[in-house]
Amino acid sequence: MLVPLPNLPGLFSSVEWSLVIPQQKSASEFTGRTQVIGLPGAEHWRVKASALPHASEAESRSWRAFIVACRGAENTFNMPAMPLAAFTGANPSVTAAVAGNRAVTVSSVAGIVPGMVATVTQVGGRYRKVVVVGIVGLNVQFEPYLTANPLVGAAFNLDAPFCTMRLSGNEHGWQRGARVAAGFAFEAEEAL
Repeated sequence: MLVPLPNLPGLFSSVEWSLVIPQQKSASEFTGRTQVIGLPGAEHWRVKASALPHASEAESRSWRAFIVACRGAENTFNMPAMPLAAFTGANPSVTAAVAGNRAVTVSSVAGIVPGMVATVTQVGGRYRKVVVVGIVGLNVQFEPYLTANPLVGAAFNLDAPFCTMRLSGNEHGWQRGARVAAGFAFEAEEAL
């Protein structure tokens, strides 16, 4: 089940994203050479977020409802990627898949630059948060790999990118003290 985030202004006080890139690494003790083998498609996003460190009781109720509704790692939610500056153009549409699942052909590359965050809709109704790493013609290259083929005709979402996440682990709560306002923090990982 997809759980909506609380609809509150200034939703997060801090967000820390990381991309986990699983690799196999072996080093020769004789030659000192190292061989690294990537595991394409096994990459996944993690996030640590702190929400409203001085939440009111009304805001606290929204956060408590969200945390409990997630049921640990059972349910998912769409975590906004929160770029510093919003993309101001119209989202281009995906017009073709590119072999290798690390690029798509889009209807326009106007305003797209390396380093931008986007969300790609995949076949089967799944989404993948990606970071643009290059542009060649109308092909937008990105990391990490898609986990399925991109949905042709869907928007290459640059104006409100997100990542579908689930809470890490099965124990979550909040902090409250007699002289301390409510504090909410959580860790989550990409729901692949």
